[in-house]
Amino acid sequence: MIGTATLDRVYDEVKDDLLEKDEVRATANDFILTHLRDCFVAGKPRLVVFPIAPIWTVPILLTYPDRMLGEVGEVAVHALTGEVLGWTPFKEVEKNAAELRTHLASTSP
Repeated sequence: MIGTATLDRVYDEVKDDLLEKDEVRATANDFILTHLRDCFVAGKPRLVVFPIAPIWTVPILLTYPDRMLGEVGEVAVHALTGEVLGWTPFKEVEKNAAELRTHLASTSP
């Protein structure tokens, strides 16, 4: 297991070069809108530090015009370059969205 001191050192080395959250969110939104329907948007990025590179994880949110319904996936963005490194498979995002809609429909008055 990697110690917290190692990850803290990695963070200290790159913190001044990290992309801003707004830029990362815009990158994730572009990716989401290119590959999924328009009811999905990017949420608030969260930084995760790995020994080889820091990444931003950005939630994929299911929305309706009047509200946000919930998180249904994630996009991983390299925190220094802005490259999209990975994402929840689109079929999984769609499945999660369908399950969330069903759950919300069954619990609404």
